[in-house]
Amino acid sequence: PRSADVGYLVTKVVAVDVDSGQNAWLSYKLQKATDRALFEVGLQNGEIRTIRQVTDKDAVKQRLTVIVEDNGQPSRSATVIVNVAVADSFPEMLSEFTDFTHDKEYNDNLTFYLVLALAVVSFLFITCLVVIISVKIYRWRQSRILYHSNLPVIPYYPPRYSDTLGTGTL
Repeated sequence: PRSADVGYLVTKVVAVDVDSGQNAWLSYKLQKATDRALFEVGLQNGEIRTIRQVTDKDAVKQRLTVIVEDNGQPSRSATVIVNVAVADSFPEMLSEFTDFTHDKEYNDNLTFYLVLALAVVSFLFITCLVVIISVKIYRWRQSRILYHSNLPVIPYYPPRYSDTLGTGTL
């Protein structure tokens, strides 16, 4: 809210490290912010608090980038973006959050490409199945036609087929 005093708890960033002992100690840092003079992040607890009182001159939309690092060797980290809307009422706050469209467009594009990839892979899979089944049915029908044919079977002997002594032909 615009009436937030110094030290007002905005939110808390929570991270978990699967390591144990000293390697699992996490430290939180404010990497980027729309207004660095307005917010701070607790080094050990990840609490985002106001440094000073919010004024009318402050931007309505604030974007904070918080980085979390562990104490391991090598050190691992994760980053999170926190969007903060400075507003006095809930409807006003909702209207401010709808203006954060960059992430929504990115997610829409990602969703589109995932659906497109799924459709292409599914189409190729179904096409391959149809082709394989068609070839199998065609070969089966050809073998059935030859097997049930009413034509007399005439044995074929190659010309000049000689007997074991090589004296004549059959």
